[in-house]
Amino acid sequence: MNAYENAQNWRMRNIAEAYHHRRTAMRQKNPSEQGKLYLIAAREFWNSAEETADELKTQGQLFGLSGECYERAGNNKLAAVAYERAEEYALSASHYRIAGEFDD
Repeated sequence: MNAYENAQNWRMRNIAEAYHHRRTAMRQKNPSEQGKLYLIAAREFWNSAEETADELKTQGQLFGLSGECYERAGNNKLAAVAYERAEEYALSASHYRIAGEFDD
């Protein structure tokens, strides 16, 4: 992350930080702390995706990572929205259904 800071590449620094939080969450034994770290990573991936509007493929990947982190944190509604923004429609529909936001 320091290399991106030194180069003043803030977008890549933020993405690297999101990956760092996700990796830390994966290693966390305490479920409460793990959930908090996944939420932090999810927001960071989401924000990075919104800042990457000029690169649609990258934007979709970042929204997908955000959805994965929201899913692991147990927030199915935000996971559904993130997966929808990533054009992962099957995952999105599944999480809308789990969140009670989808009519059968």
